[in-house]
Amino acid sequence: MLFEPGQCRACDDMHEDVFPRPATRVLLARFDVVLLGMWSKTPVQAPDGRTRGAASWARELGIAYAPTLVSFDVRGREVFRAEAYLKAFHL
Repeated sequence: MLFEPGQCRACDDMHEDVFPRPATRVLLARFDVVLLGMWSKTPVQAPDGRTRGAASWARELGIAYAPTLVSFDVRGREVFRAEAYLKAFHL
């Protein structure tokens, strides 16, 4: 899950510079990536099967910085979190 607020220069930089790179695209193709507005009320079904608004879930996860990337295993447990602007060399 990639949580973003909407207006975010670091987020825009990732989308414009990092995500389009061929190596990044190959890496991300191995995952189901979902972009969520961290302040949105859009209903989302979390890996635990419960449905709630994206903002509510972001609060439950303690997300306080954007962008935040959170990965879950097949059982819905958080296994990785990056609360930062990820540059190409991070991926």
